[in-house]
Amino acid sequence: METVASGRFYDTHLPYVKLSGTPLEIGLGHGTFAKAQIVKAIEVYSTLYKESKNVSWDEARRRAAEYLPLLEKHPDILDELRGIAQGSGTDLLDIVALNVRSEITMVDISDGCTSLAQVESSTGDVYVGQNWDWIPEVDAATLWIELEQVGKPKLLFLAEAGIIGKYGFNSEGLAIMLNAISSNEVSYDKLPIHFTLRKCLEQESVEKTVDYLESNGCASCANLLMGDVNSYCSVEVSPRGIAIIKPDDDTGVVSHTNHLLDETLSKEFPCDTPILSSFARYDRIKELNVGSEGGFKSFRSRLGDIANAPKSICKYPEEGVTGLAKCCTLYTIIVNTKTKEANFSHGRPHDNPKEYRVSFS
Repeated sequence: METVASGRFYDTHLPYVKLSGTPLEIGLGHGTFAKAQIVKAIEVYSTLYKESKNVSWDEARRRAAEYLPLLEKHPDILDELRGIAQGSGTDLLDIVALNVRSEITMVDISDGCTSLAQVESSTGDVYVGQNWDWIPEVDAATLWIELEQVGKPKLLFLAEAGIIGKYGFNSEGLAIMLNAISSNEVSYDKLPIHFTLRKCLEQESVEKTVDYLESNGCASCANLLMGDVNSYCSVEVSPRGIAIIKPDDDTGVVSHTNHLLDETLSKEFPCDTPILSSFARYDRIKELNVGSEGGFKSFRSRLGDIANAPKSICKYPEEGVTGLAKCCTLYTIIVNTKTKEANFSHGRPHDNPKEYRVSFS
């Protein structure tokens, strides 16, 4: 089956859109194609902001507006956002508020998402993958986006409708995953994480991505776990600088969850919220990495682990909770950077859901 069947990803409910042209044209195409999903995303995040941070949508728009002076210095991003707003019949600040959701909701608490990268010794192929753990309602507002831009690599990523950068890979073989990290601090003179992630996905290699991050930083804390055909690492970003996390010497794996590993950054942005499962998941993935090989099957096995539930790597929904506490595993994406293809599934990997191949069309 082709990846795109009448604008859908295989036989799933997820839309799939191919976009090309100028930033404004790409935005218009995005907004027009995903209008219903964008409206749903605004509804979902309006509720989440209120439940988790007691922030109304009007307040979210006000905070989003604080990034407009910075975005004026990035006309490619701003034009794409304007196109999305125009195509979907929404306001520019609605679209900006979606894209800065990490800076609004994840400032003093974050949870979910376990990522890893590893080389397969028999082939030399580098694999990069993760579980996307997030609130279940987002599933109705998520889509696959394939982008072709002049002078830049092609991009393939999974994101909420209206958001312009997320988990994915490019035609040069660079793959990047995202772990949210609490920070208690945001910057308004650096690009928010989802814009930063888009800029990173447009780089040609891990080396150039690290160079970009060292030069530009990020508005909030996060971890970008990345790999290309030759190398892989994690890069912890923050408003005060970045830190590179290299693969472990004993296993050759680099893993990450939702707390800072670098000693300097972790002191500046302490993560001591007691409900976090991040520490338990990190310890568990480190255990599972011992003796494991790189590859789709091995990654899926580790990402499907349910030990220490409900603080497990593969997380199931919990009843009677609200806001960010509803976080559970929604999708699993694993990329082979050499073949430039991904293995993707919807749902909890422990349940062995149907697997799909993702590649450039």
